[in-house]
Amino acid sequence: MTRRVVVVGGGYAGALAAARLARKSRGEDGSVEVVLVDGRTTFVERVRLHEDVAGTVRTETPFERVLDGTGATFRLGWASEVDLGARRLRFADASTEPFDDLVLATGSTASRPSIPGVEHAHSCTTREDATLLVRRLEEVRGGRVIVIGGGLTGIELATELAERRTDLRMTLVTAGDVAAAESEGARAYVRSALGALGVEIHENARVAACERDAVVLVDGTSLPADIVVWAGGMQASPVGAQAGIAVDVNGRALVEEHLRSTTHPFVRVVGDAALVTVPGPAGEAQALRMACATALPLGAYAADDLASELAGRESAPFRFAYAAHCVSLGRRRGLVQRVDAWDRAEPLHLRGRPAAWFKEGICRFAAFSVAAARRGLHYRWPKPRLTNAPRALATS
Repeated sequence: MTRRVVVVGGGYAGALAAARLARKSRGEDGSVEVVLVDGRTTFVERVRLHEDVAGTVRTETPFERVLDGTGATFRLGWASEVDLGARRLRFADASTEPFDDLVLATGSTASRPSIPGVEHAHSCTTREDATLLVRRLEEVRGGRVIVIGGGLTGIELATELAERRTDLRMTLVTAGDVAAAESEGARAYVRSALGALGVEIHENARVAACERDAVVLVDGTSLPADIVVWAGGMQASPVGAQAGIAVDVNGRALVEEHLRSTTHPFVRVVGDAALVTVPGPAGEAQALRMACATALPLGAYAADDLASELAGRESAPFRFAYAAHCVSLGRRRGLVQRVDAWDRAEPLHLRGRPAAWFKEGICRFAAFSVAAARRGLHYRWPKPRLTNAPRALATS
C-alpha cells in the first residue's frame, strides 16, 4: 500500500524536507510517494531578499530541479483548505491532493501591529512583498526611505539600500537598541557601519502612526518619508490555525519532541510555522526563533523522523543548539556574533569584510543544503550536549 506524504510550502524547511525524505525513503519496504506543494514554481532564497530589493538580479531554482532524481513530485498551487478529517488538500480550482502524512512548512509573513497606517508600509518578508517594494523604489529617486525595525532584518535592508542606492536617504527606526541581541562591542560596530553608510538612526523610538509621507513617533516627532518599510518582526502563516491543529496565541503550531502536532500526530510542522522548544539554560522550555538557521534543521529532522517511521525504526527527539548570528552590512561589511547554545551573545565576534565573506558563505551553504539533498548530501546541524529532550511550549 502506498504511503503518501505531502509537504506544503517550499521554503528552506519544506524544500529540504521533501527532497531529503524522498531520497532517504527510496528502496525502503513498501511504496512511499512524496509531493511538494507550493504556489510558486521556484525556490526563493529568502535570506537574500534584501539584496534583490537593492538591485541584485538573482536566478531562482525551479522546484522540479530541487527534486530532480529524488522520486518526489511537485504540485503548483496554493492550498485553499486543509481537510484533516479527510486527509486531503483542496485548491481553488476544486482539485484535491490526498495524503497519509502531512508536513506543514508554510512559513511566516511580516507581523502588522495595530498602528494607524501600518498597512501602507512595505515589507521584504516574501518574494511578493519584495517585488512590490522594488517597483516602489524604482519610482523614487532621491527620496527618503524609513526602515522600521532594529533587528537583523531591518539592519540588513537599511545597509544594503544605503550602499547600493546612494541616491536614497536612509533612516532606521527601532523601539529598542539597534542590534539589541548582540554583544556591546558588536552593537557599537553595527552603529558605526550604519553611520558610515549615511543611515540616520532613531533608537528607543516607538512608532505611533505611519502616514503617507511620514512616520510619526510617540513623542510627536514626524519623520518625512517617501517609502516606509516595516521590518518589526514576523508572524506564522495562518494555515495551521485554519486547518484546526493546536496553535499558540501567535499562530505557531504546538508540536511535541518529534515535531508532530500535539493534536494531530500525522501532521508534522516545521520552520517558522512551528513553535519548537528546546531546554533553556535552567532547564525551562525555550522557543526557537524564526530563522533560516532553525528552518533547515527542522526540515531535515522531519524528513529523517518520517523516513525512520516508514522503515519501522524509532528516532531520537529533535535537538538543537545555536552557534552564531550572521548579518550583512552591505556588500563590504558584515558581523558574525558568537552565541552560546541558547542564543545568548558572547563577547567574541568577527567584523568587517571577513565577516561579510563568512555571511556570504552561510547564504550559499543554505541554498546548497537544499539543492544537495537530492544527491544524498545530508545537511547536519549543531546539537547540544544536554540529554533532556525538547518539549512543546503550550501557550494560551
